[in-house]
Amino acid sequence: MIMDMRNEIDIYNHLPKGHPRFLEMLSSYDVNDTYVGIELEYMPTGTLRTYLEENHIEMVGGDGGSTPVISARLRACWAVEIADGIGFLHKHGVIHCDIKPHNMLLDNTLGVRVIDLAGSRLGDRRSLCCESDRFYMPRDARDLYGTVKTDLFAVGMSLFAVVTGAQPYGEIEDRSEIIARYKRQEFPSLAVVVATGPSKEAMVKYVTKYKSTNPDEVGRRGAPANTSAAARALAPANASGREVLFAGAMRRCWHGQFSSAADLLVALAEEIRATFSDSDVAYIEEACGLSLRGATVGHRLDGVAVDGTELEKKWRSENFILRV
Repeated sequence: MIMDMRNEIDIYNHLPKGHPRFLEMLSSYDVNDTYVGIELEYMPTGTLRTYLEENHIEMVGGDGGSTPVISARLRACWAVEIADGIGFLHKHGVIHCDIKPHNMLLDNTLGVRVIDLAGSRLGDRRSLCCESDRFYMPRDARDLYGTVKTDLFAVGMSLFAVVTGAQPYGEIEDRSEIIARYKRQEFPSLAVVVATGPSKEAMVKYVTKYKSTNPDEVGRRGAPANTSAAARALAPANASGREVLFAGAMRRCWHGQFSSAADLLVALAEEIRATFSDSDVAYIEEACGLSLRGATVGHRLDGVAVDGTELEKKWRSENFILRV
């Protein structure tokens, strides 16, 4: 525990300050090998994992009819921000080693903040942890030296959760079976399923039915089965209309075909431009603070902030979200 805490403090001290995808370290202490601690920014919205579970099937009414609380462009924002944050770590010699939506918080504009750097690999150090089974790229069990590709594999599985609202192979409780499938290059289906219009009550029962046996991964409602028709029927489609959003990028992550998070970001930007309207692309750029067009993909747009007075949208009773 002390070693983990010191490792996290070292990494926060090592990273340049002020990146929007990370928390600010407010203070830390290390007293006589006995008391070690770290104080980080508080994010009351909670984890991306929990937000997905609570809101994936939720709809909000309006003049134009009901729309999802988690829109396709909000999911696209999260995908870009995850790639941006992990790319920042890699650029500065840090491999996260435990990427999953449970280790991402949402700030007050619903922007992603990557957390839990305690087990991460800094420089030539040995990793102090590895990914949960659903996000683990099969490799020698004795090798805890995470790499860019193992991180990107976990990013790909995290993107699956972001787009579908479900955990990779969430309906399978046997962890060894999940790893065996990954070793055989058998990954979750990315095909779009046409929704048949189940009732909200039926969907709530469906979401509640599937619960992870790993306490680290259990959310308030539990994880829905990710490869079933019910989960993918709620997922936004890519430009082809035949696969879920970012299917191509996920597949390349799973097969180790990206050499860097920057390459992943370029692929995400290409799909966003092909799938979304110009106004939605502009919104995603503004919300993420990144350029997604032209030769400057990934370039940070200095001084850009989301205007809450324009983007606020009321949903449920007295609750607001800044990204829709």
